[in-house]
Amino acid sequence: MIMAHSDDEGLVLPPKVAPTLAAVIPIFRTDEEKEKVLSFIRTALVGVLGEEEVAAAGKRFGAAQVPQYFYNASATQAIIVDQRDQMRPGEKHYFWEQRGVPLRIEVGPRDCDSGQVVVKSRLDMSKEFVPVANLTRAYLDAKLDGIQKGLFAKALAFRDANIRSVGTYAELKAFFEAGNKGFLRCHFRPDKEAEAAIKAETKATVRCIPFDQPAGPGTCIYSGQPTETEVIFGVAY
Repeated sequence: MIMAHSDDEGLVLPPKVAPTLAAVIPIFRTDEEKEKVLSFIRTALVGVLGEEEVAAAGKRFGAAQVPQYFYNASATQAIIVDQRDQMRPGEKHYFWEQRGVPLRIEVGPRDCDSGQVVVKSRLDMSKEFVPVANLTRAYLDAKLDGIQKGLFAKALAFRDANIRSVGTYAELKAFFEAGNKGFLRCHFRPDKEAEAAIKAETKATVRCIPFDQPAGPGTCIYSGQPTETEVIFGVAY
C-alpha cells in the first residue's frame, strides 16, 4: 500500500483502510473566533454523524485537543477535529497530509459567515468549497469512494505503463543490463533451472504469472520451446 500509493509528501491511505477519514482543521485568532468556529464545526458534525455520536465523543474525550468522532464505529474509522493551540493551521494541514488522511476539512471565521467549509483531497490536492448543508454522509461517502477508485485507477495506470512486451531473450537481457526499471512480459516455459540462469545473467526473476493468459501458444524466449504461458520478469530492488 505504501509503495503503491504514497508520494513525496508522505502516506496516501485508501479510505477503506484509513483509521482517520477526515481531519477538520479550525482556523481562528481570538478566543471569540475559536468559540464561533468550534460551534460551527459541532453543528456540521451533527449534520453528518448525528447528535448521539457527537455527544458520545464529547463524553469519551472531554476537553481533548484532538477528539475523534466515529464515522464507521465497527471499523473504528473516525473524523477528528484538530484543536491543538500549539500548531498553526498550515502545520496541521501538513501533519495530516503526511499521515495520508483522505480528506482535510478547513473551517475559519469567514467560512462560518458564508455557511461553508473547504474540503481538500489527499488524492490530487484539489479543494472544494462546500455549503455546510451539503456536507452530509452521502457527500462524504461519495467523496471517499471517489478517492478509493481514483487511487486504484492511478496505480493500475502506473503499473500498465511500466510493463513492456518482449519476444526474445536478447531483448530481455539488453533491457535489464541497461539498468532500465519496469517489468517485461514474455512467453516463458516455467522452469526453475532456466529462471536461475536468467537471474544469474540479468538479476531478473519471474515476478508473477498473470491471470490473463494469451489464447494461443507462443515460443519461450529462453528455451525456444512452445508454451502457452506468459510471465512477467522484473528485478527486485
